[in-house]
Amino acid sequence: MTDAFHAVARGLRVAHAGYLLTCWGATSAGILIWIISNTYYSPDYMRLVLWSGFWLNVSIGVGGVVTGIVGRVRCLRTPPEFPAVRGRAIAAVVLEGSGWLSGFAGAGVGIAMGYRYLPQEPWVLLIGGIFSTLLLLGGRILFLRFLRVLARVVEDNTTARRADYSLALFLADWGAGLLGAGIAAAGSALSSYQLSTPLAFFVWILTGMSGLAGLVLYDRVLGGLTKSVRAFADDHRDDEEERYRSREDDDVPERAG
Repeated sequence: MTDAFHAVARGLRVAHAGYLLTCWGATSAGILIWIISNTYYSPDYMRLVLWSGFWLNVSIGVGGVVTGIVGRVRCLRTPPEFPAVRGRAIAAVVLEGSGWLSGFAGAGVGIAMGYRYLPQEPWVLLIGGIFSTLLLLGGRILFLRFLRVLARVVEDNTTARRADYSLALFLADWGAGLLGAGIAAAGSALSSYQLSTPLAFFVWILTGMSGLAGLVLYDRVLGGLTKSVRAFADDHRDDEEERYRSREDDDVPERAG
């Protein structure tokens, strides 16, 4: 059992590294594309440098996604004595892996065929994007539940509570984002921009703040649980070695005085 928990700790460490790479790549790529869009008349060499940096950070983000999935797969080494933990890990890997694969496939189809063969049918790509997003959403929820249950197993109640808070922030962030989009869409349909635009902007600011808090908290959950699982495995290895030595002592026949 201790070897399995050590494998889970290594998987969490890999997943944590992938998460940090994804955050770095996505943030840097977003900043660079904003700079590119606002420096249209800059020299060609400057735009070449900016675009090179953008695609480099996109590659880092994609590498982070792949690394995170590898880490989640390694978390499947959870001991069979804890089926609830293992079941959540399997479901999270299946959903999140399917979401990323369908998302990358949809993006490839959209780039290769969308504008050439489907100019009048954007709903095809939109439905694929919604399907991929729902898979990723379900995978993230189940993985957070996996982290919470695993924290309870290794008796790390602080990280378990942080996992609950992280899930709550994650759901609140999604709900606020959808609310802001709905307000903006309603204002556009009713031609009532004076009220809807500031309100939607305010909601999106709250969404960004809760999203940032959720990212920081999720980072602490992964980092803290990695240490807790490793410490739990080390403690149980010491206990197993002590029991093994005790059995060896019991097997040694007593010498006659």
